[in-house]
Amino acid sequence: MLGKNGIIPDDLAGRMAKLAGFRNVLVHEYSGLDTQRVFKVLQDDAATLEVFRKAVTEFLVENRKTE
Repeated sequence: MLGKNGIIPDDLAGRMAKLAGFRNVLVHEYSGLDTQRVFKVLQDDAATLEVFRKAVTEFLVENRKTE
């Protein structure tokens, strides 16, 4: 929804959707979790999370309502 509404770029929205899917793996498959896969995702996608944080912060600053 953030990508569709122009809050974050489309490519970032796609990367975040993949991370959301991985979140579901973490939550629902914790007993058979592949710790090497978790480590790889954390290493590979830490930068994606930082880009997401910056994009959302920028959107909030640009669209802040002043009273």
